[in-house]
Amino acid sequence: RQGFKDTTIDDPMGSNVGENVVMDYKVHQYRTFKALALAYCFLWSSRYVTAYLGRIQNTVTMGTDKERDAAAEELPELHATLCGLKVWSTLWAHTSIEDCRKACGGQGYLRSSGVCDLTAEFAEPATVEGEQVIMSLQVARFLIKAVGELAAGRPVVGSVEYLKDANLGPVRVESWRGQTDRLVELMKDRASRTAKK
Repeated sequence: RQGFKDTTIDDPMGSNVGENVVMDYKVHQYRTFKALALAYCFLWSSRYVTAYLGRIQNTVTMGTDKERDAAAEELPELHATLCGLKVWSTLWAHTSIEDCRKACGGQGYLRSSGVCDLTAEFAEPATVEGEQVIMSLQVARFLIKAVGELAAGRPVVGSVEYLKDANLGPVRVESWRGQTDRLVELMKDRASRTAKK
């Protein structure tokens, strides 16, 4: 409204009418809530990884020789999980920050908005200690190795057990509501097909 307001005449709406808040618009609510939901996904994923890492570290420092050997076998999966989480979270976080900045229009470039600083502050940590392309390749290497193990008749365990499942084929579902387990099956099927290409 401010951009179209003629300041040379009296405002028929009154001078106390302010600007619309970004969150008044449904499309911006969608963009912002999507970013917020992703932030919670990152939080829960980081808690899972922290617990996973803690379990491995405790086993290595205080476990028996047999437990240490088992923990050592989990290190490649732990590495792939950490790489995958960093790639996924940094790419989506950067995209979400930029989307929120764009939702603010010109105000998104103002330092007073706080959003433009987020982009600059986040760019460095996103590449420090490993750039996402290299980390993506490490995840791909882990998956290719798991597919090779499966093709050779050796067992796969942990996060790649879904590779053992048969392909689902065409699926028809009338409603996705309450079908969370089915959605997870479909995502595993898609991941399996992609890894086996």
